[in-house]
Amino acid sequence: MTNTYLSYISDEHLLSCIENLHNSYLKTKANVSKKKFYKNKIDTIKLTFDAKFNDLDEETLIKTEINRPIDKSINNSIGTFHKQILGGIDNFEIDKIKWF
Repeated sequence: MTNTYLSYISDEHLLSCIENLHNSYLKTKANVSKKKFYKNKIDTIKLTFDAKFNDLDEETLIKTEINRPIDKSINNSIGTFHKQILGGIDNFEIDKIKWF
């Protein structure tokens, strides 16, 4: 078990956590498209206000809305990444952490 990158967890564990996060990014991005976006229920009133108040053209507005669920999913994946990293520290009890 080597520790080239971080002194408190093995390189193998760190690289495994990074691989999991990378796979989450790829999976999340692969599951989103314009076609799927138009199949979902769309709050047209919200989109109208967003476009007007943020001075967005239709294409930019759609791209923003398509990226919103990607961003939420990625944030969750980063939280999982943090927990996986902490779980690799010897004698660290992850259940005692208060997550904000």
